[in-house]
This record gives sequence, C-alpha cells and structure tokens, in this order.
Amino acid sequence: MRHDPHRLTAFARRCAVALGALLLGSGGALAAPQRALGHELLFEGWAEDVRPLVKRTGDLAPFARHVEHDVLGVRLEYTTQYRGDSITVSGLVVFPLDLEGPAPILVWNHGTLFNEQRAPSSWTDPVRLQLMPALSGVITFMPDYVGYGASASRIHPYVLRDDIVPSVIDMIYAGREFLEREGIGFTDELHIWGFSEGGYVALATGYELDTNPAHGLAVTEVHAVSGPYDMSEAARLILADEDYPVPSYAALLIAAYNERYWERPPSDFFVEPHAGLVARFQAREASLPMLARGMPETLGQLLTPAFRTSFLGAGEEAVKAGFRANSIPPWAPGIPVFLYQGTHDIDVPMAIGKKQHAAMLAAGADPERLSFTLFEGADHPATVLRAMSAYFERED
Repeated sequence: MRHDPHRLTAFARRCAVALGALLLGSGGALAAPQRALGHELLFEGWAEDVRPLVKRTGDLAPFARHVEHDVLGVRLEYTTQYRGDSITVSGLVVFPLDLEGPAPILVWNHGTLFNEQRAPSSWTDPVRLQLMPALSGVITFMPDYVGYGASASRIHPYVLRDDIVPSVIDMIYAGREFLEREGIGFTDELHIWGFSEGGYVALATGYELDTNPAHGLAVTEVHAVSGPYDMSEAARLILADEDYPVPSYAALLIAAYNERYWERPPSDFFVEPHAGLVARFQAREASLPMLARGMPETLGQLLTPAFRTSFLGAGEEAVKAGFRANSIPPWAPGIPVFLYQGTHDIDVPMAIGKKQHAAMLAAGADPERLSFTLFEGADHPATVLRAMSAYFERED
C-alpha cells in the first residue's frame, strides 16, 4: 500500500493535542484503573522502504520476508503504581496500517539496557528484531519499565518482580485504551514475549496474569527467552564465576537490590574504585552508561573476596532472601508457555532455564503446555534470533 499523508497529518495533530492530556475512562470492557495517558508519533515505517533495510541488516535478513505492512510507532505515557506511589512511565506502541481486520497484540519486554535514554519509547525506526512481528501484522507494545524513558530519574528496579510487572500490565491496559480511542481494531489474542531480563519479565507477567484473574487480562501464550527466572540460581551461578565477562550485570543487580532492600554501603560488595562509582550511581550522581563504562573485565575484579566467600557459603542471608523473593514461582500454567535457551549462553547460563522447566513440570505443568527449546551452539544474542525464527515458523 502507499501511505496517506493526510491521514498521517491528522493522526500527528491528535498526538500533539493528546500528549499529557488524555484521561482514561473508568468504565467499559477493559475495567482498568483510571490513569493519565499521553501519546506522540515517533516514526513511520513503510514496508517497501523497511524490507530492503532489513535484508541488509546482518542477522535480521532472514526476517525480511515477514515485512508485509506499513507501521506507525507511538510513544505512550501512562501511570503505574510503584512502591506505593502513582508515577508516570512510558513505552512504545507499534501498529500495522490497513489490516483487513483486528490484529492480535504482542507485548515485547526488552533486555538489560545500560542507557536510561535508549528505551523503546526513544526509537525512531522499526528496523529491529523486536518489531518484526509488528511489520508482519501484529500490534506490538514495548514497555520501557521504571527507570527508563519518562521515569529515567529513578534507578531501574533490575529483575525486581513486583516493581516491574505492574508497569507491564498497566501498559497493556493503557495500550488497549489508546487503540480503542484511535479506532484501531485488536483481538483478544495477547502474546507475552521477552529476552534476557525481558525473558524474566515475560514469564513473571505470564505468571501474574495466569494466576490472578482479577486483572481481567487473558494471556494467549508466553515466550520467555534466556531469562534469569530463578534469581537464587542465577545469582549463585554468576557470582561463583570469577571470570564472568559481564560484570556490569552484577553491578546493576546488586545496586538495584541494595537500593530496594538492604541500604548497605556499596563497599560491602565491591572493591574500589568501583564501590565509589556504584555509590554515585545509587545517589543518581552517575548514569547507567557511566556505571557500565567503569566496570572491570571480569566479575572477580569487581566483588570483594569477603562478600563472594560469604555469599557462596552460609552467610549473606539477607542478600539471598532478596533473590529468593524475586524468583518466579514454578506453577502449572493454564496457557502455553515457551522457554528458550542457548547451549552456549554465557550471559544467562543454560542451567537456569533447565531448572525452571523442571521445577514447573514438578509443580504439575502439562508437558503439552510447557515447551523448553534448547538451541545447540547458540550464545545469548543468537538465542533470541532463533527463538523469533521458531515463532514465525509456528505462525506460518
């Protein structure tokens, strides 16, 4: 199809008027809590232009054949409850144009970001793996999470389940309200996706919606890729590895949990000068990019020997309790759940996914509803590419 500039101009005018001014209704089929909502047009993606770009973008090239629809990308602002307060957060909505009928919704939860300003709501084009479903005809929601986008002044609650999941669920409410207001048709299909930290968030969100019908949101299926679902196991495996090559993950993890639970001096965990950098980060005097740039090459150069020895032994019970509290409980899902893991994943070890799968089977999960796919030879980035390929193969 060719784009209609008059339609886009009218949409852009509505976005400008609506930004920061819309208010959700208190009634209707969604029965969502009332919250402020604003939106802003970010980008237009025309299939005839995007397809050749995807073909030339390395690992994305195999997905070019799925680029079938023009899309619009919209920054959405909404409110969520965070630690007892109502705060403004943001996300990205990408919807296909001129479909023959209503489209399903897919919620994509992003992985670890080390820049508060590079969340989905800052994107200016659709040439990304996460948006291949939108270009194929599926409406896509991408929450920024607390700590990014509109809430970038806060420390991101890194893999803290009860601090992240509400903002994802509230984006589903707000995103559906936005679609209704704009006359964009959507079905009851709701696919929850995520990779790395987002894999954790996807499974945690699926758990919450599947076990708590009070939300009024029925999930169609969950796809969780390489997530640290059992935080106790993830912390044990990663902190035990002195040569772990991404110490920035551990720095952000401990800083976020310390801010949430322990309020201890960073020097309890980190050697200098890194303890000082983490202290400045927790005081919001240093940014996420500064934190990442200031890390050593391996985890063994970041953590104090005393902390590692105590944590891997019988000590640091408060730290261990924090990780236990944020592990996703194994449950018998009433919906299809797909877990994906790469055998060569260093960032999130394969054993974490295998343990979660086994624990859910032990909890009574139906093997017909719980799938665990191991991709031989796949590292962390390759796993999500192969998971998305598997998703499209199923859809075909």
